[in-house]
Amino acid sequence: MRKTKKRTSWLIFFTFLLTMISMNVFANFNGVIDQSVMIVF
Repeated sequence: MRKTKKRTSWLIFFTFLLTMISMNVFANFNGVIDQSVMIVF
């Protein structure tokens, strides 16, 4: 039970990290990374 819960946490973390990377690549690809930075910060 504990092992499964830890694995789920890693899966959520990995998904979040992958999403952030994908968003950064997408923004860079469209050349609107500056606008994205303004929105984030």
